[in-house]
Amino acid sequence: MHALYGRRFSVFSITRPPGGPSYADVLYKDPMRLRIYLDSTQLGVPRFYLGTKLTLESVTELVTVFRQCDALCPRLPSKSGDVCPQISKLPSSKS
Repeated sequence: MHALYGRRFSVFSITRPPGGPSYADVLYKDPMRLRIYLDSTQLGVPRFYLGTKLTLESVTELVTVFRQCDALCPRLPSKSGDVCPQISKLPSSKS
């Protein structure tokens, strides 16, 4: 994540030039201002997809490994041995 991700700033000005990228000048620390592309903020055009750093190859490999593991490792382990028989129905003495 970027160091400024999730931070909030007061907007100083917004510029939307025709045919160029839109950006916002925000107040950072007096007297500094930051210029941020609007597409990088909540003020930009909403995006309907989630970005990821995973490639198609890495996701395919992950699914392959999962399927191999799923075939080797049963979901519910089988019981090992018989259930212990009940020797006595009397409660233990408190001595």
